[in-house]
Amino acid sequence: DREFDLIIYGATGFTGRLAAGYLSMGLPGAPRWAIGGRSKVDLMNLGSELAGIGSQPAVTALVADLQDLESLKAMTRRAKVVLTYAGPYELYDGENLIKASLSTCTHYVDIT
Repeated sequence: DREFDLIIYGATGFTGRLAAGYLSMGLPGAPRWAIGGRSKVDLMNLGSELAGIGSQPAVTALVADLQDLESLKAMTRRAKVVLTYAGPYELYDGENLIKASLSTCTHYVDIT
């Protein structure tokens, strides 16, 4: 079994923030989730913001750069599903996240 049901990748962008805010409300039956992106500082700031929204414990922040395939694999192997909000993927090496997801048998959903 994997540590997380899903990872919101690109969580610090506009739409990613909306998704993370919704999940942080701690709805019944909510999945185990984490936020991901390339900037540790931005992810930690978002995590602090989300901590005040619901009754959930602090959200886990996973740092992985779209240009670093190994960091993406390390991230994707921890979850069942990666929802990517970082896009458009053609401009930001999003293909690496697809490759990492395939190599770790992680479901991939592009929300961009």
